[in-house]
Amino acid sequence: MHNNKTITATWFEVAIKVERAQDDGSAKFVKETYCLDAMSFTEAETRIYKEFPSLESSSILTIKRAQYSEFISAQDSTAEKYWRVKSKLIELNEKTSKPKKTPLQVLVCADTNSDAYRIVSEVFSEGMYDFEISDINESPVIDVLRYDHEA
Repeated sequence: MHNNKTITATWFEVAIKVERAQDDGSAKFVKETYCLDAMSFTEAETRIYKEFPSLESSSILTIKRAQYSEFISAQDSTAEKYWRVKSKLIELNEKTSKPKKTPLQVLVCADTNSDAYRIVSEVFSEGMYDFEISDINESPVIDVLRYDHEA
């Protein structure tokens, strides 16, 4: 049994422009992309303003619905990179006896490409379908802001 956490939700990527201090002490505007679960674009916008109260309306560059349906991370992960993993779930069509491949993208928190592969393989191997992983790319996401049902 693996020690990974999987969260299925409707995910949005929000890119914002924020001022950050540089190593030399100067300030520079940088683009940061955050992933958050929300029911709508309006909720995603509202939540990003709650996370970053000093944001001005011109600081939100884009809000888009993410292509992935799940977020996966190790329970005790300290990883700071996020990976987009494209895969296909394979099920046998009972009528034709031919395999049906359903595309699925997930966002994975892992240190390396190979860690992301391992984590996804562990999670998918416990499912009822075979799977294949076709692509793993580092995501521009710098943090995942999950909805807090307790708040």
